Amino acid sequence: METNANIDLRDQAVGPKERRAWKSLIKALAHLWEFRVQIRIVLLYLLLAKVAITLVPITLKELVDWLNPSLHPDELSLVPIFLIIAVGLLCLATTLFEQLRNVLFSQTQLRTVRSIGLQVFQHLHQLSHAFHQKQPTGRLSQDIESGIRGINRFFWHFVLHLVPTVFGITLIGIVLGIVFELKFVLITAATLLAYCYFTYYVTFGRRQFREHMDAAEFRASATSFDTLSHYETVKYFCNEEYENKRFDLQMQEWEKQSHVSEQSVVLLNVGQGTIVAIGTIVLLYLAGQGVADDNLTLGEFIMLTAFLVQMYLPVRSLGTISWEVHRALSDMERMFNLLDIDDRVPVIQKTQGLNISDADIRFENVSFGYSEDRQL
Repeated sequence: METNANIDLRDQAVGPKERRAWKSLIKALAHLWEFRVQIRIVLLYLLLAKVAITLVPITLKELVDWLNPSLHPDELSLVPIFLIIAVGLLCLATTLFEQLRNVLFSQTQLRTVRSIGLQVFQHLHQLSHAFHQKQPTGRLSQDIESGIRGINRFFWHFVLHLVPTVFGITLIGIVLGIVFELKFVLITAATLLAYCYFTYYVTFGRRQFREHMDAAEFRASATSFDTLSHYETVKYFCNEEYENKRFDLQMQEWEKQSHVSEQSVVLLNVGQGTIVAIGTIVLLYLAGQGVADDNLTLGEFIMLTAFLVQMYLPVRSLGTISWEVHRALSDMERMFNLLDIDDRVPVIQKTQGLNISDADIRFENVSFGYSEDRQL
């Protein structure tokens, strides 16, 4: 065991940051997979919801074409009425399947978080007294609390937002490839690739600012917890002013890093909006030209517009989702690192009795300490 009191035992789990993030991801998904039956049902609801919402623009296309006087000049048949009802039912089905998915996954998610939190809590109680003497209580408490919140955020954003968004875009891309010319698919793919690349570049470029902000927040929170839980000691030594200054310095650093992080958000949003606007203008121009040249129907133009809305609205939040997933993995990593610490006092299973007939007791160089560098 490391005897240097200045070394945080949580840093025993070393390795590249990406590898530790994947390790945390695998651990979280392994706990979630214990409820595999519920997860399969959740994925089924997700699939049904995306299929229903994808059918809405297709149904609108058929409805608009039926209402076009040049195509059906005689009378208004029952077909448009059924199509109108179908649009409403598909919207209702989308909402219903999404809510069923959320309810079922919420129960599974909370049980998983509870199981992981209890495992970490039990593990900390098994560690030695020396470990807890070296660790600030506020820091350990903050690691557990942020880790539990991180698992919650990860499951929510990854399973209920990122996966549905990717699946929905894939489904729309398939429909566009079937209905429209190849150039529409290529322009859509180029717009999405540019959007994702820009989002990734800016989001993870600002990662250091967010990490510095989180570190400052952790230090301030730990200082607040430890100071208030040992307020008698602060009062005894009249250290109120010292503790106030220490806390304020940590909050100043948090304020500075938060401001820089928020500035980078502005750059991210403006860049994302510009890429989406350019892609939308090009696609709608080509579709409008196709309608003018009688290569596309008005219904197909409406369908393309609806698909663009379905794609770009969830994609606009892709940067936030990816950052939240990354941040959640960082919080989970700190908590899972606690499980990698093995500082328990070994239990000797076999003991040997002493057969002594005549002896005396002498104390020579007697000392006691919880660790070699902390003799009491």
